Amino acid sequence: YPMWVLYDRNVGAAKISLNEAMLQAEDFLEKHMESKMEMVTSDQYDNIGVFTYARLEDDVRIYPEVVTVKVALDNGDIMGYEGTDFLLAHKDERVPKFSLSDKEARKKLNPNFEVKEVSKALIRNDINEEVFCYEFFGTLGNDTYRVFINAENGNEEEVKKHPFQQEILQRT
Repeated sequence: YPMWVLYDRNVGAAKISLNEAMLQAEDFLEKHMESKMEMVTSDQYDNIGVFTYARLEDDVRIYPEVVTVKVALDNGDIMGYEGTDFLLAHKDERVPKFSLSDKEARKKLNPNFEVKEVSKALIRNDINEEVFCYEFFGTLGNDTYRVFINAENGNEEEVKKHPFQQEILQRT
């Protein structure tokens, strides 16, 4: 697995879409990584697309094992890759523990939270333990959030506020 890649150059005006850049990032990952990866965030800074991918194992997003790929929007060059978190946290197999159903976990959410996507996930909690969760991606008012509900006891493990991310919402 690569650890990091950095290609430093001036990036011209955007000529490709963020979606086309995402395809370049996924092509890079397919060529250089054996693990199946799924995009979890996409952002744009100036004329560079920044995509974060989590390893996918048995339809569970393994958040301790993430990589970030930066793609130039002028020609699709890979400008950067960061894989340190993936390398440090990588384990070949984890045994998923999902005692609750996603419907039971959904009952723990604010009733005004509009769920757009539900996924299974593994995160590290605030005491650095790995916890299997249901990840609810959605909106409350004008804000977009990821809410992680513990899949064994229903506790809210983490809430992340995010800028609106069209690519993820379109997958639902």
